[in-house]
Amino acid sequence: KMDYGFLNSFIGREVDQPFWGTRTQHIIGVAGCLAITDHTSQALFQKVFKKELCFAKSPAAFVAHTFLFIFSGVTLYCAGDAALNPNHKEED
Repeated sequence: KMDYGFLNSFIGREVDQPFWGTRTQHIIGVAGCLAITDHTSQALFQKVFKKELCFAKSPAAFVAHTFLFIFSGVTLYCAGDAALNPNHKEED
C-alpha cells in the first residue's frame, strides 16, 4: 500500500507520517516544482525572443524548453527535499 500521509485519514488508513516521506509529498512537491520551472522557462523565452513558446512555430526551442524545465524542476524538488525533509539523518 502507498502511504499518502495525512490523506490516509480520508481513505480510512492509519497515518504514519503526515507529509514528509509520503506519496503526497512527492505528488505535491514534484508537481509544484515542475509548474514553477515550466512557467519560468516560458516567461523567459517570451521575454528574450518576444514571441510565445509554441511547438508548431519553434519545435527545437520547445523541445529544449521541455528538457530544461523538467530537469530543473526535478533538481529543485530533490534539493528542497534534501534541505527541508526532517527524516534525513544529519551526519555527525
